[in-house]
Amino acid sequence: MEGKLKRGDHRFVKWVDPENIHVTLKFLGTTPVSAVQDIVQRMTKVAAETSCFALNIGAVGCFPNWQRPQVIWVGLEGEIEKLASLQRNLEATVEDLGFRRENRAFVPHLTLGRVRDGTSFQDKQAFGKWASAAEFKDGGELEVDGLSLMESKLTPLGPIYTRLAFAELA
Repeated sequence: MEGKLKRGDHRFVKWVDPENIHVTLKFLGTTPVSAVQDIVQRMTKVAAETSCFALNIGAVGCFPNWQRPQVIWVGLEGEIEKLASLQRNLEATVEDLGFRRENRAFVPHLTLGRVRDGTSFQDKQAFGKWASAAEFKDGGELEVDGLSLMESKLTPLGPIYTRLAFAELA
């Protein structure tokens, strides 16, 4: 199994269900229902100013680093500047609604799993060594055709996502 990431490997990792894998452009946190309509209007405007584009699966990475991995992910390649521009525009357009800009740089990625709380430093290091050797030979192409406003509810079995709105790209 060396060099391959498979769901179920490593007992101290909580793998993301495939249907829940997504790119987060802007995390809003707890949001009043009264703000949803304004968010959707602004999201729709940003989407209308961006044409569809394609992304590809890139290399495996983690946050914060391979010695202390907490989140394992795959990066995205391809028309990254379009994705980054979409993210910047979305971030800017909701700022005056009270949603602060992110302090960290945007790292386009798909989260695959999270290291469970209580995992020993040695197990984290072993996992980091194992995961850093993984490669994707052909991750396929992802067509980006819109933005979704998602609601997430955290449960003991994992998050439940509900799409509240969808805005097509131009």
